[in-house]
Amino acid sequence: MRAVLIDTDVFLDVLFAREPFLNDSAKILDLCAQKKLKGYSTAVMFANMYYILRKANSHKKICAKLEVLLQFTEILEINKADILTNIQSGFLDFEDGLQYQAALRSKKIEAIITRNVKDFKNSKISVFSPKTFLT
Repeated sequence: MRAVLIDTDVFLDVLFAREPFLNDSAKILDLCAQKKLKGYSTAVMFANMYYILRKANSHKKICAKLEVLLQFTEILEINKADILTNIQSGFLDFEDGLQYQAALRSKKIEAIITRNVKDFKNSKISVFSPKTFLT
C-alpha cells in the first residue's frame, strides 16, 4: 500500500466542499478510507484545521469531523530536529516545511499530495496535486 502525506488543503477541500477541488480531494480521502492508500498527516495539520473550522463550527462538530479523519489517517511526529532543519532549509511556507521534514525523516512517505505543489519544488519526495495523483 502506497504511503502518502496529505496536505491540509486536501482535507479542507472536503470539509468545506470547495469547488472545483472537492471531487479529486474526496477521491484521495476515499482511497485512504478503503485502505488503498495509507494516508499520513501531522498534529500541526489537525491543529490548523481545527482553527480554520472553528470560525464556522462548534467545538463538538469540529471534533466529530476530525475523529472521522483520524479513522483513516496516521500521524507523523514533528520533532526538534525537524523544526531546526526546516528553519535552515529555505522553505518559504513554514508549515509545509515542517510537514515535509517529518515526511522525509519518516522514510515511509512515497508521495506528498497537495494543491500547493510549487511550495515543494525542491522536494526529494514526489509531489502531486490530487488531480495529478489520481491520473
